[in-house]
Amino acid sequence: MHCCMWLALGCTVQHFSPQRTRRSQSKQTNIFSPATSVVNTMLKSIIKIVVSGALVALLAYSLEWQPVLDSLAQAHKGLVGVVLILQILVFAISSGRWSAILATHDLGYSAKKLIPPTFIGCFFNNLLPSATGGDMLRAYYIYRQGHGSAIAISPIITERIIGLVVMIGLATLALPFLTLSSPLIESIAQVLPWFFLLGILGLITVGMRLSYRPLHTFFERWDKWKPVNILLRITEACHTYLNRPGLVLKIIGYSAALQVLEIIGFWLLGLSVGSDLSFYAYLLIVPLVLVASSLPVTIGGLGVREAAAVSLFAVMGMSQADGAAVALLFLVAIIFGSLPGLYFFLTMKDHNKFLSQADQSQLGS
Repeated sequence: MHCCMWLALGCTVQHFSPQRTRRSQSKQTNIFSPATSVVNTMLKSIIKIVVSGALVALLAYSLEWQPVLDSLAQAHKGLVGVVLILQILVFAISSGRWSAILATHDLGYSAKKLIPPTFIGCFFNNLLPSATGGDMLRAYYIYRQGHGSAIAISPIITERIIGLVVMIGLATLALPFLTLSSPLIESIAQVLPWFFLLGILGLITVGMRLSYRPLHTFFERWDKWKPVNILLRITEACHTYLNRPGLVLKIIGYSAALQVLEIIGFWLLGLSVGSDLSFYAYLLIVPLVLVASSLPVTIGGLGVREAAAVSLFAVMGMSQADGAAVALLFLVAIIFGSLPGLYFFLTMKDHNKFLSQADQSQLGS
């Protein structure tokens, strides 16, 4: 799941507020014009493949595989099966979060209607080195129905940002219940609450008109600098939704439920291989693993997620073999949970046209 994909989406979003300035309007471009940089998109895909391959090879080289295989062999099949179903449930529920944001525009997109594009996005995010990521395909699905590009993109940015803050919050919640016996965990414990606090303050600042407008006007004078320009576009996209407290609470609820289900999935996989690590350890580690895997440098977080899981679980006291087994079983769950996306994609009447048009757009450029 690419929880930081909003960084890429933020590069292209167009602000749609009626109070937008002429200066900002003049600088917007049509993000769905034909792509002029095929080489760049191909290069991004190649880089992701190389980085994923390198990380997987490095991890494979560092492991003693016989204990890992033994751990996998003794895994409780019933618990693993529960996690496989749980992962499908996670992806299905995420369509409800997307639907809740789109409901502010009264477009009639129910959670049920958004299940197919949600799974298609998961499939392309997690299994294919496509130049156009799953989130971009989700955005294009909305755009091709005749809606504006901002309506297509801004809900995805918003859900990702709120989801990131919720993940950090859940990890912070675990700290009082854990014995911090490792220097690495102690360092994480010192900075994590501050990151959570900054995240909350950021959401409040962007959501409140009294604080957002002056800050936006202040930073707009430096919008020629790309980092500032990206930040302005991201905040523009999110402000429309973050100034609705009821919607924000609903998205926080969805995000918390999704992340707790992922944490339970890891916990069940740990139990399946015989690990006695406490649930609070998973409450801390799993959000950190998911944040790491959201970095857009590999195919669906492949390699980053597994390396982070093995390393952090080992720090918390899980054997390397059990940690590797849990990481591999979760990878199987991700693949299994994404497969409905292949079915929905292939049964789409114009799936080849849909993919080619999405690839030709400049959403991810």
